[in-house]
Amino acid sequence: MSKISIRNLLRTTLTRPREGARDIIALNFANQELWMALTLISITMSAIVSALFHLMPVPEDDTGEVIRSMLFYSSPIGFALLNLGNAVLSIFVLFWSGRMFGGTGQIRDILSVIVLFQATVIVLLFAIALVSMLLPFVSLLAFVLFAVWAIWAMVSVIAVAHGFQSIGKAIAVFLMATFVVPFGISVILGAVAAPFIGAS
Repeated sequence: MSKISIRNLLRTTLTRPREGARDIIALNFANQELWMALTLISITMSAIVSALFHLMPVPEDDTGEVIRSMLFYSSPIGFALLNLGNAVLSIFVLFWSGRMFGGTGQIRDILSVIVLFQATVIVLLFAIALVSMLLPFVSLLAFVLFAVWAIWAMVSVIAVAHGFQSIGKAIAVFLMATFVVPFGISVILGAVAAPFIGAS
């Protein structure tokens, strides 16, 4: 796929996420290519978030201590691995929960739309970072608009990937993933950390 077509695909997803989702599924990427793209995007997104917080002045009070203790600040590599695990778990939760509601999407379809969604998110984060530096007073509004867009776009691409005619089913799958994925990540982290806690 050429750079121009990638740019057009991202532009389409910004304003018409359903159409963007249909377009990327039609490109019929191989699963291996999509998993590699998901890994690269997750690492890139993690690096952007970590870099933004390291570039920002961190206060010396209790709030600053909390920020410095967070994974995205104290361990960017650990944060990237956590985000990648979150993304992988999300793929399977979206796949199985969609099937529970009668969806027909394959893993490749879910992978395709999530890769496209996350790539578009990276573009938006760059734009928000630039706007925040130039016009700090509109940064809060920019993040609110981003959050609204992200929910709308995510529900839209889920509906396309699973062939839902009802937007309600796509919302149900989105909500299920929103609650199940963090719970699954916490269980996995607890299982990994338990031996170290017991040994301390």
